[in-house]
Amino acid sequence: MKKLIGLVAVVAVLAVAQLVSFSAYERPVGISKPSELDRQDCRVGVLSGYASEDVSRKLFPRAQIVGFHEFEDAFMALLAGRIEGFVYNEHVLNVGARAYPNRLKVLDEAISREPAVVLVSPKRPDLLPKVNAFIARFRKSGVYDDMFLRWCQGDEYVPMPAVPEIAGATETLRIGTSGTEEPSSFVDDSGELVGFDIEFIRRFAQVNHLKPQIVCRPDNLILEELAADKLDIVIDDYNANEVESGILVSDGYFDSDMKVLVQSGDASGMMLGSKRLGFSKTLIKDPRIRVFVTGFFTTLGLTILSAVFGYLFAWILLLIKRRAPGFLRGAIDSVLEVVRLLPPP
Repeated sequence: MKKLIGLVAVVAVLAVAQLVSFSAYERPVGISKPSELDRQDCRVGVLSGYASEDVSRKLFPRAQIVGFHEFEDAFMALLAGRIEGFVYNEHVLNVGARAYPNRLKVLDEAISREPAVVLVSPKRPDLLPKVNAFIARFRKSGVYDDMFLRWCQGDEYVPMPAVPEIAGATETLRIGTSGTEEPSSFVDDSGELVGFDIEFIRRFAQVNHLKPQIVCRPDNLILEELAADKLDIVIDDYNANEVESGILVSDGYFDSDMKVLVQSGDASGMMLGSKRLGFSKTLIKDPRIRVFVTGFFTTLGLTILSAVFGYLFAWILLLIKRRAPGFLRGAIDSVLEVVRLLPPP
C-alpha cells in the first residue's frame, strides 16, 4: 500500500507541475481571420520585394511587417512564435501546412488574387503571342486543371510526368527560374528540377518544337539576366505588378489566392518538444534556452511517467496473479520475469 501511495504521489506532482507550467505559458493568440492581424502587437511575415509585402502593408497598416528572403525562414519564425502570420500565395503556404499539420494552417479567407504570368525578354517579342496562344489552349483543354490538382491540391507528392523533347528541335529556348519554390519550381529528392512551372514550360517547348534550356537563378539576378537578353523567358510565380516596365508580360497562366499562414493553436501538441509545454517569454528571455528547457523537462517527464506506468502495470499483474488459475499464473510469471530483467528507469 505504501508503494501504491508513493506512485500516486509522483503522478500527482507531475500533473501539478504540468498544469503550473502550462498556465504560465504566454499562449499565442489564435488567428481565425486575416483582419485580426491588423494590430500593433502583431508581426506579419512577408517575402521581401514581392507583391505580398505591398499587400500586407496596405491591409495591415498597424502591424509590424517582417521581411524574409526564404520560405523556410518564415515557416520557422512562425513555428517559433516570432511572427503571428505569413502572407504569400496559397499553393506555397499549403506546402508548409502539410509539413506541419498540427502546427500550421492556411486561413480560408483570401486577401488578394494576382495571377502568375510568364515574363518574356523585350528582345524576343515573337515569343509573347506563342506563349499567350499556348496558355489559352492549356486552360481550355483541361491540362491546367489536372496539373493544378496534382501539384497544388494533392496531399502527397506525385512525380512529374515525362514531357519528352521534340526530336530535331534546333532552336533553344533559354528559361530562367529560381528552383526554390515548391510546388512551382524546386528540386525533388532525386535531384531533378520539377514543379508546376517546369512542367508548364516543357509542355510549351514541346508544342512549339523548341529545345528547353532551364537555368536556376536567384531572384535578384533573374530579372537582370532577362533584361540583358541572357534569358528568353522567366517563369517563377511572378505577377505583373512585380515587373519593371520594358519586360513583356503574358496572360495569366496560373491562379493563386494570396492567403495567410498562421499557427493552428492545437493544444494537443503540448508534449514531445512542443513549446506549449509551458515556458513563457517572461520567464526565459532567450528562445534557444526556452527550447532546451522545454525539451529537457519533456524528456524527464516522459521518462518518469514511463517508469511509473511500468511499476503500476507490474503491480496490477501481481494482483491478477493471486486470483488467476494455474495456467494463467505461469504466463504472468514469465512477463514479470522479463520486467525484472529490465534495467531500472
